[in-house]
Amino acid sequence: MMGEYQGTMHEYPKCILESPFRAKSPALQLRNIDFARNVCRSLVKEGFNPIASHLFYTQFLDDANERERFLGISLGFQWGALPGVSHVIFALRPKERMSKGMRLGMAQWKHCGKIILVRQYLQTGKHQMDLPIEEIDA
Repeated sequence: MMGEYQGTMHEYPKCILESPFRAKSPALQLRNIDFARNVCRSLVKEGFNPIASHLFYTQFLDDANERERFLGISLGFQWGALPGVSHVIFALRPKERMSKGMRLGMAQWKHCGKIILVRQYLQTGKHQMDLPIEEIDA
């Protein structure tokens, strides 16, 4: 199975994870962080090598500060633009809409010509279904 650790080096396809981050309360923000972590774990099991820059950069940049938030988004875009990053996966929970940051990402990744997948996951990270970009990006 592709995502199972076999004790040997395997080149996993690199992907960017886009998921909701910012929230109206600390509890909802923690829920978003937990969701992104769970989806990353699921992606590794599927055989991807995900990076969730919104989880990484917010460890030392202040997402509440617009300048630092924009810097973090820009740095994440630089990682995603590297050769070898083939996919961008947008993860949403049922009945959830793309956030402002995710919409910014959608425009960036379309411009870069990346393979874009929009998927619905449960909070636990379990993949439910793929969603058509046309409906999400309207």
